[in-house]
Amino acid sequence: MKNGTTSQKGQTGQTGKTGQTGQTGQTGHAGPAMAKGRLLALRAAAGLCLASLGASLLAHGPAHFGFDGFFGFHALVGFLACAALVLVTGLAGVFLGRGEEFYDR
Repeated sequence: MKNGTTSQKGQTGQTGKTGQTGQTGQTGHAGPAMAKGRLLALRAAAGLCLASLGASLLAHGPAHFGFDGFFGFHALVGFLACAALVLVTGLAGVFLGRGEEFYDR
């Protein structure tokens, strides 16, 4: 058959979720448009972090507890909460994830 297709319906020989290369030679990597989108998202996130730090210079409220009065405290807490969320979801993925052969059955 042409273009890496096989005789079985639904199997094209292209890269699946496991990252194996099919007959078409595709490797499953994102194209340049996806890379530009990720770079734009990274720049936007960095800009928001800098804006948060700048806002803490302009609108610094009173410290309610002794430890929350230093510069950038809220930005630091937000970053640590985000990092903890990423680590917890990664750990949950280890316990809840399926094996590579699960969907082949």
